[in-house]
Amino acid sequence: MSRRQTAPRAPRISSHRMIPLVKPRFWSSGAPPLARLLAVALWPLSLVYRAGYTLNRLFARPVSLDIPLICIGNAVAGGAGKTPCTLAIYHAVVQHGLAQNPVIFLKGYKAKLRGPLFIAPSQAAEYSADHIGDEAMMVARKGYPVILSHNRADGVAFAQAQGFDCIIMDDGLQNPSLRPDLSLCVVDAAYGFGNGFTLPAGPLREGIGSLNTRVDGYVVIGHSLGTPFAVATDKPVWQSALEVESDKIASPDTPILAFAGIARPQKFYDSLRQAGYVLADSVDFPDHYAYTRNDLDGLLQRAKNAGARLMTTEKDHARIADENMARKIGVLPVRLRFAAPPAHSAQPDFLAFLESAMARIRTNKNKHDNKRKEGVA
Repeated sequence: MSRRQTAPRAPRISSHRMIPLVKPRFWSSGAPPLARLLAVALWPLSLVYRAGYTLNRLFARPVSLDIPLICIGNAVAGGAGKTPCTLAIYHAVVQHGLAQNPVIFLKGYKAKLRGPLFIAPSQAAEYSADHIGDEAMMVARKGYPVILSHNRADGVAFAQAQGFDCIIMDDGLQNPSLRPDLSLCVVDAAYGFGNGFTLPAGPLREGIGSLNTRVDGYVVIGHSLGTPFAVATDKPVWQSALEVESDKIASPDTPILAFAGIARPQKFYDSLRQAGYVLADSVDFPDHYAYTRNDLDGLLQRAKNAGARLMTTEKDHARIADENMARKIGVLPVRLRFAAPPAHSAQPDFLAFLESAMARIRTNKNKHDNKRKEGVA
C-alpha cells in the first residue's frame, strides 16, 4: 500500500509529517460541521471582500484590443487546470487556422522579471523558473511562444505591437483592466466551487452570479465521484479530461516515488496510476514550491531506498534549476482533451463553438476598425 506524506516547509527533507500550504479544509463543500462553522464565522469578511471586488470592477476602465483576446480563468483560488486548457485552445486555434500567429500570455507568478517580455521556445534555455515563473518556463519548454508581463494591460499591448494576431491569456478572469473577447472558466470537477463562499470564508474569487454574467462558457476537467460536475448556468459547459501523453513517457516497469508542489497533488498521483504506474510513496509540497538541492537529494535517496524511480509534474520539473538533477527525475506530460457533447444535447462541440466565436470576434473587430477609419476620414 502506498504511503502519502507531506513535505516540510524547511529545505531539508524530514521523515516526520508536516503541514503543507493547502486550501483550508472548511473551503471544501464536504467539510465536517465544525469546519463549516469557521466558514460561517468568516462570512462577514467575505462580504467586505465582495464589496471591494465590485467597486474595483465598477471604477475600472478595461482595455480593448484590435486582435482577439481569449481569457482562460477559474473561479477559485488555486489551480483548476487553466494551463492545460490554454495549451489545448492554442492547438485548436493553430491547427484549424483560426489565427496565423497566436501567442500565450502569462503574468509570471513569482517571476523576478516583470516584463513585458517575449520568450520564444528556442529561448527557453536562457531562462529559469526563478526568472519567468514555473508556468511560463513549462509552456516555453513545451514549444509555445510566450508573452510575460506582470502588468496585464501592458502585456497585451506589447503582444499586439509585436505582431501577434491572437492572445490566449492563462488566468486573469477577475482582472478588470482588460476586456476579453472570449472568456472561459475552468472548473476542477473534483473540487467544484468549494463551499460556495468567496474569500476568505471560501475559495471563490468572486460570486458565481457575477462570474456567470461575464463568461462565455465553462470547461469542466475530470469527474466528481464518477459523475460529471454540474454547473447551474445557461452558458455552454464542456466536459474534458487530462490524459497522459503516453508516447512521451517510459514504460511503467518500476515503482514510483511521486512528488508535487501544485494546488491538488492528488490529481497528479491519480494520473500516474491511470497511466499504469505503481506508487511506492508520494510527497506533497506547497504550491509553486522552490526546490532546494537538499530537498531533491533527500527525495532521490528515499526513492533509492524504496527501489523506486522519482517522478513529478511538468510544472514542478520546470522549477528544478540544476540540469543534472533534473535529468534524474521523470516527468509525466499531460494534455487536455474535450469530450464530445451527449448525443441528445443541442450544445455544439468545443471546436465548433470556438470557430463560431472567433468568426464573430473577427467580424466585430473589422466593423469597429471600419467605423474608426470613417471617423478619421
